[in-house]
Parts: sequence; C-alpha cells; structure tokens
Amino acid sequence: MSIEDALRTLLLADAPLMTLATGGVYSYDDLGQRGFVPKNPVCATAFVTVNTLITVRPSIIIRDRSETTNNQRFDTISRETSTQGVVEFWLYVSGRHATLETLSVAVWKVLHGKIFPTVGQLFNQQQLKGIYAPEFDNVSLRREDYSYKRLKRIT
Repeated sequence: MSIEDALRTLLLADAPLMTLATGGVYSYDDLGQRGFVPKNPVCATAFVTVNTLITVRPSIIIRDRSETTNNQRFDTISRETSTQGVVEFWLYVSGRHATLETLSVAVWKVLHGKIFPTVGQLFNQQQLKGIYAPEFDNVSLRREDYSYKRLKRIT
C-alpha cells in the first residue's frame, strides 16, 4: 500500500472530517493524467456545475512528494532502513474561506503528531495559503505539507 493510499484510508475513516470533505478524498495517483477536473470520472462528484459556473465541493488531494533514506538506521537482519519524506495535502473549497480553515483543522487533528503503522509519524510543516486555481471559478485553495519518518523494509 502506498503512502497516499494509507493516508487516504485514514482520512476516509474519520467521520467528522468526512462530513466536511463532501467532495471526497483522492490520491494523486488515482486522478491519473486528467487530474482534478470535472471531466475526470474518478473525481466528478466533487464538482457541481450551475449554468456555466463550476463549483467545487470541499475536497482533499493527497500527493506523496518524496521519500528518501536518512541513514539513521539500517538493520541487515530485518532488512529495514529509516526513511523520511513529505506529503502534500491540497484542500479545495468553492468560495468559502471559513470552510477551508475548518477542513484544514480537521486534517490537522487526524494527522499531526500521530504515529501510524504504515506511514510513520506525521508533522505539519507548512501551509501555503492564497493559491489561485485559474481553471475554477471562485475556489479557495491551500497546500499543507506534512513530513513523516518511518522504517521501511528493503526488498
């Protein structure tokens, strides 16, 4: 299971978060080459079109940006090494900045400082606010980066 899939499963299991993320939670790999657009059948339910105005229901996209070995531990018997990486969480909401803040806090409550067996320990590192998405009308967008450290079995 990839880190994106593991985190998606964790977020989907949190009922309070899912009441906010009515557009869904998607992994970057699942979206494929089409990406997060209304014509992509994977995420089509996240979009509502009224006349020609496209609105986005509160949605989360997870992207594992990088994972590298940090050489803090290598065990030749168990064949495990320590790794670290960064996961991006892209939060989309049409026009309601307060909903974006609430969604951000809900993700933080689920992930920050927690240790998960398949992912390791996660910490919120930064938030990029005020990002513009020209392909959508009146969409609030934010990227949040979480770092993780874990032991990974070498095959």
